[in-house]
Amino acid sequence: MAILLTMTAAAMVGDYVEAMILPAIPVIQKEFNTTPTLASWITSILLVVGTASLPLFGKLGDIHGKKRMFLFAMGLYSLGLAVAGFSTSIYILLCARAIQASGLALGPLALAIITDIYPKERQGYAQGIIGGAMGISTSAGYVLGPW
Repeated sequence: MAILLTMTAAAMVGDYVEAMILPAIPVIQKEFNTTPTLASWITSILLVVGTASLPLFGKLGDIHGKKRMFLFAMGLYSLGLAVAGFSTSIYILLCARAIQASGLALGPLALAIITDIYPKERQGYAQGIIGGAMGISTSAGYVLGPW
């Protein structure tokens, strides 16, 4: 149960932060005095790097262990989040977002861990908890992010 709570909390934080970024892009653009094109990379870089890193983390999880890669992804995401929070330029922010994107393998790794540790009849329950928490945190991010 502790593993499920950890994975749920990590997924909630990730989804909340990512949902919170979208309504904040105009404020970030103004704060860093940058162009709309460059500001659009705040979300685009996440998609580009995340798309490339998800299969890589999946394969590394198969080789080195899913739990180990989950913890590594959580560390990467946390590092990217910290660097993004203290960014002094749009370029540092974009690099931080790329680091964050690498850590977004948390979700798929969490679901893979569930299939390893829970019996078939409990997997839907565990995945439902994580999925529901992700939906709630995404909604909260859109509502609370601009505020």
